Amino acid sequence: MRMIKENLRPHDDTMVSVLSACSSLEVIEVERWVEVFLGFGGGGGDDIMDFCRDSINTVLVYLYGKWGKIETSSEAFGRISDCGRRIVAPWNSMISVYVQNGFPLDALRVFQLMMAGSNQRPNHVTMVSVLSACAQVGDLDVGSRIHEYTKTKGCKSILESNTFLATAFIDMYSKCGSLDRAKEVFNLMVGRDVVSFNAMIMGLAINGEGKEALRLFSQMEKFGVHPMAGPYFVCCLHAITQGW
Repeated sequence: MRMIKENLRPHDDTMVSVLSACSSLEVIEVERWVEVFLGFGGGGGDDIMDFCRDSINTVLVYLYGKWGKIETSSEAFGRISDCGRRIVAPWNSMISVYVQNGFPLDALRVFQLMMAGSNQRPNHVTMVSVLSACAQVGDLDVGSRIHEYTKTKGCKSILESNTFLATAFIDMYSKCGSLDRAKEVFNLMVGRDVVSFNAMIMGLAINGEGKEALRLFSQMEKFGVHPMAGPYFVCCLHAITQGW
């Protein structure tokens, strides 16, 4: 605020830091004057291109998405240059915004654009978001292709050791009705935490294997993982309804 009062133009890295603070603190007024100062929302004139910094727009994509301003978030993404889209961060932000706001089909659309035209390789952050979108709409085809991608690009070891990515695959396969493949991923994991166990337990339960879900739940402590009550009650409900 002091910089604005003194009519000083902040550097790009300063603006990224300010916007990141806005996203965590939800300081709407600060976000407003940042945009006015940059010329995005207050008549930037001929100098607007000078202010269209890709790093700033990438943060704005996330910022607006967090506040549920999907259209404005998309506009910020549209301001990112072709050069800026050669890195994965803007794509990850836009895909994540759509997924977290309940627009999985739009998330998949952006992912397809990313793969088709930007020569970008998705990282594990991309994959987690896209797999969540696949789980929401039951798109086993895209989810399976991402799995194949991890194999062809030599990412198999990452899948085995990255609990976030592996859990996303388990959740996606389970919700798409491909329980065997969910089990395959779970069994390949080097380290399992309570989240990955919960995903597998829930996957078993929702696919009619309540007895197996209860068995896995009872084994969690053997792996040094303390179970959570929520999945247990869900498993019990499924087990009871199926006559166990």
